[in-house]
Amino acid sequence: MSARLRSAPFAREIENLLAISPCCSWRLFAAGRNAERWRNAKSWIIRGHHAATLLPLGCDPAALRWPSGSVIADVTDAPGDVVHALAEALIRDGVEHAVLVDMRTPARTVHVKVAPAPQQVAA
Repeated sequence: MSARLRSAPFAREIENLLAISPCCSWRLFAAGRNAERWRNAKSWIIRGHHAATLLPLGCDPAALRWPSGSVIADVTDAPGDVVHALAEALIRDGVEHAVLVDMRTPARTVHVKVAPAPQQVAA
């Protein structure tokens, strides 16, 4: 049994939004200095558009529990291994669709979606 994961910052606010409007997406900031990440997430929340969270600088994405639903994540200049670990952690925690966007290098933008369950064949 693995240790209990710590919730991502503002996860409760995201979960509350999804309870009211399950089709809403949320934002994740994983680019820039730590202060920028916090400022961007708080700014998004204050504007009231959607809920937001962040990946604290130096934190392993797998060490956090992420909200479910759909997410747009800013991963500009993030190392590939961090982007990969973030994608895996998001899917592990029930994200149905994620777009991880690198604003500086669009070729690094990744769409992550849960694979459909294999069809059962009747015997």
